[in-house]
Amino acid sequence: MIEQAATVVKTADNIAWVESQRQSTCGSCSAKKGCGTSLLDNMFGASRIRVKVRDDIGTHQGDDVIIAIEENALVASSLLMYIVPVVGLFLFAGIADLLLHLPELFIIISGLTGIIGGFYVVRKIAALSVIFSSTQPAIIEVVKPDNFHAVTLRRGE
Repeated sequence: MIEQAATVVKTADNIAWVESQRQSTCGSCSAKKGCGTSLLDNMFGASRIRVKVRDDIGTHQGDDVIIAIEENALVASSLLMYIVPVVGLFLFAGIADLLLHLPELFIIISGLTGIIGGFYVVRKIAALSVIFSSTQPAIIEVVKPDNFHAVTLRRGE
């Protein structure tokens, strides 16, 4: 599981909106002075990210929590997000060029339509995956401020 510390900002019906500090691994990298990712991270700074997660343990606004997602779900989602739009690009541009023999401008427009269509398909698949709880991030632990070790309410205990 991939875990991240966050703070609950809103709760409703086993759903919580949590806010987390975006983290970068640039601090531990020896090539950060010549890296474009490090430069972008420094330009835009560390921003906060708000995410909707499953709340099976009943948190409240202001709670510090640990959220987690399965590695397989993250890898599959990333692959889906990258592969489907690229396939749409090549498919639509290929059809416009090889089958319809359209001019270059229309091939470009077809490719862009394929990318947009690919993102639409990804969005629909993501909406369907809400049904499968294993693909959604969830709160697994509440961190109590008076407890130094931070392991208090674990899901499933």
